[in-house]
Amino acid sequence: MLNAIEKIKKLGTYRDYIKSADFNEFSIKNLIYGWNYSGKTTLSRIFSSLENKLLLVKSELNRKITEYSNLIQETKTSVAEKIRQRLKIYPYTAFHIGNDIPGIKSLGSQLLAEKELSDAIELVLTSDSKKPTEVPKITAIPSINALYKETIEVMAATPTLSNTIKHLEDNPELESWIEDGLHLHPEPGSCEFCGNEINEQRLNILRSHFSKDFAAHKAKVRELLDRIKTAELKIEIPKSIELNAQFREAYDLACLPLPKQIEKFNQSIQKLILEITGKLENSRKSMKPSPVEANLAEDVVKIIESINTIIAENNQLALNFVSERKAALQKAKYHFVQEAANTLESNKWATKKTLLEKRVTKLDSFSSKLKYEISRLQAQISQAQQGRGEC
Repeated sequence: MLNAIEKIKKLGTYRDYIKSADFNEFSIKNLIYGWNYSGKTTLSRIFSSLENKLLLVKSELNRKITEYSNLIQETKTSVAEKIRQRLKIYPYTAFHIGNDIPGIKSLGSQLLAEKELSDAIELVLTSDSKKPTEVPKITAIPSINALYKETIEVMAATPTLSNTIKHLEDNPELESWIEDGLHLHPEPGSCEFCGNEINEQRLNILRSHFSKDFAAHKAKVRELLDRIKTAELKIEIPKSIELNAQFREAYDLACLPLPKQIEKFNQSIQKLILEITGKLENSRKSMKPSPVEANLAEDVVKIIESINTIIAENNQLALNFVSERKAALQKAKYHFVQEAANTLESNKWATKKTLLEKRVTKLDSFSSKLKYEISRLQAQISQAQQGRGEC
């Protein structure tokens, strides 16, 4: 409510009016009277101008409200268009954005990392005909620790000997050659190599040299050698093109160290093969293998496990393609909705608009009261003038 007029200068009959200290403020109902040309009409015009000024203020507030409304609508429309274009969701408009923003507030931030968003969009746009297929996991189980431990024991062992030929002991290659050909002479007769006669006594001496313990010892070395040869790793891994696109980069990175690690593993296996072969050629001598690098098998296993983890994710997607694609669609859509929500929140357009709307409401209320007050005062003035005329 208007309580008082503080100052009027050079308006109508008022040259330099200033409210006096003993001025009684306006109340709910007021009577203004005076002689003609005493300033009653001027006061009425002042009250009218106040009403017009309120209209100007309200107009400016409404202009700002419209501006904020347009900014909010433009933001929603722009993001809705992005969702339609990138995710192929039809229809999807600013109205849908407005409905989705409240829905994500309780979920925490829905923004995705660039790679995660790219993968989600790619999955969303993958047709049923191009859905990913399952890829077999790598099943290789590298083993070298147990073999190396057994190699130490076998290479250190020597056969129990009683009757040996010194010349053959000193010449392992000759000894091995005779051992390989001894079975060709089960009976005395001509040597198949040189043609000389081999009698029973000579055969017994040779057979005594190659005792059962010696044969068993060499058989054990040979059997270990065969197992070590089979331990060499030959791993064929799926090509990255076989996996869904979103997994290929991670898959390639996981596979990158595998060839080098396999090479290191196989080099150690080859070293064991050479050393066991040397033991086989000189079985009577106790030997010790070279040290093997630690964690060779474990490092290969770790790499294979990381690769298989990505393959498992790909296969999970292949098995649940429809539901995974639907989930990816929601993730990507909520990402863009979150972008819109963040833009609106950071600019506070809705908050500013609400505050201005409240001001407009207050102005409307004040303006209604002022109109009523003006009408009432005008009526009182009119009645007072009529009364004077009748007198």
